Amino acid sequence: MATSPDANPPFSFVPIVASGLLARVLAVTFSLRDVLRMREWIEVPCVVVTSQARRTESGRFCPGIVHRFILEGREYESSHYSVVGRNSSQYTEIAPLIDLYPPGRRTVCYVDPLDPTKSVLTREIPWFTWLPLVPALSFVATTALLLWQLSR
Repeated sequence: MATSPDANPPFSFVPIVASGLLARVLAVTFSLRDVLRMREWIEVPCVVVTSQARRTESGRFCPGIVHRFILEGREYESSHYSVVGRNSSQYTEIAPLIDLYPPGRRTVCYVDPLDPTKSVLTREIPWFTWLPLVPALSFVATTALLLWQLSR
C-alpha cells in the first residue's frame, strides 16, 4: 500500500527536534539565569578555614577551600570556590588557587541573600559557561529559517 506524498511532508521532523532543542535552551537559560543572579549576592567578610586540592571521583583536581562567615549573627561555612565548578586534570592549574587562599586568610565571600547557606569566594564566570547556548541557539535559528523558507 503506497502512502501519499502529503503523508510525510519534508521536514516533518523539525517540530519534534525543535521542541527538544527548545527544552535544552530553556534548561541552559535557567542555569545561566542563576549564574547571572549571583551579581545580587552580597559581599561579606570571611576567613579561610582549610585549603587543599581535592580529587573528584573522576580523578580530576578541584579546590577544596572552606570559608566561614557571619551573617545576621549566625555563622555559616561553605566549601564552594565559585558557582561554576572549577576542576582540572592538572594539579598545577588548581595549586595557585590553594596558594591564594591559605588557612587563616581574611577575605570576602559572596552570599546569596535569599539562602545564606550558598556562598562563593569569587563571582567570576568563565567564558565556557556560555558555550552550551551556541549550538542550541544556532539550531533554533536554522530551524526557524527553514520553517520560514517552507512557508513562502
